[in-house]
Amino acid sequence: MSRGRLIPSLIYRSKGLIDMCLSNANLRGLDQITVYGASNLNDALNTPIEMFSVPYDRTFKSPFITRSKFGVEESHRDQTRFIFNVSEYTTTFKANTARIPTDNEMLFIRVKGRMASTQENTDFGPVVGVVPYDFFSLTAPVFTTMGNAPNLNTGDTIPDTLGNGALNFHLPSFSQTLNIQNLDNPQGGSNMFISFNPGMTPSMLRPGESLTLTSGAVGEFFVAGQSGTPLFTLRCSVVNRG
Repeated sequence: MSRGRLIPSLIYRSKGLIDMCLSNANLRGLDQITVYGASNLNDALNTPIEMFSVPYDRTFKSPFITRSKFGVEESHRDQTRFIFNVSEYTTTFKANTARIPTDNEMLFIRVKGRMASTQENTDFGPVVGVVPYDFFSLTAPVFTTMGNAPNLNTGDTIPDTLGNGALNFHLPSFSQTLNIQNLDNPQGGSNMFISFNPGMTPSMLRPGESLTLTSGAVGEFFVAGQSGTPLFTLRCSVVNRG
């Protein structure tokens, strides 16, 4: 699913520990990545907070992980990896301000790279969801979130695909059932484009409409508003990989 995009994979999640990696094949030409976080989709898209940087082909361990001497069994080969306790980066709640959540809460991750040749930063990669440590204690846990789809301002034009300008979010695991709803006001609200794979022609949800999938594995979605920033909500049961 990566297509060379900056999408970190979650290797392991437990209390006080998040273990993620990026394939080096997707980092050619970069000399480091920087990891950003937020407590909700809107802040992850618009104002994520920098957490730490990792040199290409290296493994980062936060101070707590280093002191705790957690064992790491998986191979580091051809990976740029980061293992951390999110509580080390948690910021104080302040209304209408982006923050890093605690270990008990949902974390939204984004990554950007730095070009080795120019030292310029790349654009941000997609938003990746990291669930609380006890989320997968259930057989078929239900994931929920909400946010505002960014405005593509396409007028009467239907985009061929959703890419630049759209919100691309990766679920913590493949969905089993899924419901997504455009919560914008039916009177004068914005249509919302949606697709579930890069390069696909989008479908559309009018204000107030919802889409339910009772089968099919969704790992990511793209959403964008046609003429505004419609609020949407997502509910889905996901595959427990444990």
